Amino acid sequence: EWFRQRQVDPADWDMSVEEFLGTWPDATRTHSSLTLHLDTTGRQVLPQVHLGLARIEHAWQLPAWLDFGGWNECPSAEIHCALHREWQSRYGAEIVGVSSDILECQVRNPPGDRDSAIELVWQMFAYCPDLLQGGGSLSELAAGLMQARHWFFWWD
Repeated sequence: EWFRQRQVDPADWDMSVEEFLGTWPDATRTHSSLTLHLDTTGRQVLPQVHLGLARIEHAWQLPAWLDFGGWNECPSAEIHCALHREWQSRYGAEIVGVSSDILECQVRNPPGDRDSAIELVWQMFAYCPDLLQGGGSLSELAAGLMQARHWFFWWD
């Protein structure tokens, strides 16, 4: 139900689904590592990083423990938990880091084919529309997901 409510209609952007997705790339770019310990350029390690421990059974429970979300386009904690429970089950994606506006995952089993990657990227775009702020298309993001060992979500 949540995805249905947040479903993006490319017609709202005066585009067809094909235009909105873009073309499948020949080469892919992926998030190659975790970034919470880096400055905004991604080049320098921050001089100070805070670590915390949470008593939880599953990584997907962390947003609830932190009461993470519920501002701007960032979903509420229960939505984070539901989606990450599913993604952990399907893709082995475990939340490994959270800051005030970033959530990062380590992924053991990325999607293995285009159809799965496209389905996942539509879910991720509904979950975190800021995914496209770095440029590129949904198809480029989907292609990268097939090799990605880390997922990065950011809400401003």
